[in-house]
Amino acid sequence: MKMKRFIFLIILSLVVLGFGREAATPQPGGPTPRRVIIFVWDGLRADDITPENMPNYFALARSGVVFSDHHAVY
Repeated sequence: MKMKRFIFLIILSLVVLGFGREAATPQPGGPTPRRVIIFVWDGLRADDITPENMPNYFALARSGVVFSDHHAVY
């Protein structure tokens, strides 16, 4: 009985993966996907990010989105 269930799960997984691959194929002429980069630093204080200390990161923070009320969960 366990062997039949195992074979069924393998076949079901292959079918699901087959449909997912077709859906993930990029369509010609469609919108280009957005690329997102998330920077996370634990222990980096907000007053450390200044144009003098981190000019590139400061410019990136000013042109992007910054979450000021985030909380690390341990």
